[in-house]
Amino acid sequence: MTLAENSPSRKRSPSENDQVQVHGEASVYGIARDYKEVYPWVDQLAMEANMAVHAGYWAAHEASKKLISAMGQGRTAGRFTILRLLFLTKGHRLTQNEISKRLMITAATVTYLIDGLVKEGLVKRHTHEQDRRTIEVLLTPKGKTVCLRLIPAMARLAETFCQGFSEEEKQTLVRLLLKFWNNANGEVLDERAIAAILARGEKDGAE
Repeated sequence: MTLAENSPSRKRSPSENDQVQVHGEASVYGIARDYKEVYPWVDQLAMEANMAVHAGYWAAHEASKKLISAMGQGRTAGRFTILRLLFLTKGHRLTQNEISKRLMITAATVTYLIDGLVKEGLVKRHTHEQDRRTIEVLLTPKGKTVCLRLIPAMARLAETFCQGFSEEEKQTLVRLLLKFWNNANGEVLDERAIAAILARGEKDGAE
């Protein structure tokens, strides 16, 4: 199968769509059912919801990688969020601290991703004109050229992910996923909460 045939833009046949849907549903429902059989106290619907979120994330992640690779930017897949943020920001520049806060990722991760983009010639670091202690990250001409192709294509891909959804369903999905995210983020799952979950897990495993 060629890259073009395997790209997200290629429409699957009805039979292929049915096979993918059945496989995905079997994985989500099957793993949740297996949990329930081993641990009767498990909230099976909660497990199904978690498995569906993870399955959806990985499917979207892989589709995004294919699209980026098809555009000849395979190594940029993990750095797309920074390119998108810079491209959509007025002036196409931000400090590393601003990038970290807006993407909600650690400073060390931002540094690692930017280092890769610098090596590819897509961004460059620049000393702030008013505060020489501050380093800004800005798109290079090459970076802007890549973004002019990549950013609209990713928006079209996002639309593809929501095909068949009504406006109300999309709004509900966003609301529920943000609620899921809020429950999963570090502010809710602090060290004490993690320790309590581990303790309960050890007790459940011993029973």
